[in-house]
Amino acid sequence: MERKWNGIPWDYYFHIMHPSCKVNHQALPKHPPSYMNVTEEYTKEVLRVNFRILGLLSVGLSKCSLCAYW
Repeated sequence: MERKWNGIPWDYYFHIMHPSCKVNHQALPKHPPSYMNVTEEYTKEVLRVNFRILGLLSVGLSKCSLCAYW
């Protein structure tokens, strides 16, 4: 079943870029030609920042939980 919003396919609004096995290359715009490359680089940077933030939160939470035991 294809999901639609206002009669337009859902993929038109949301381009799933991660995980790479879920990328639907047919749903990505053909113009501008650099769209796919730019979007892939943007996805890599978003993931890098995301993992960095989650790592810092993890360290912060582990320190807080250790302090509660002392």
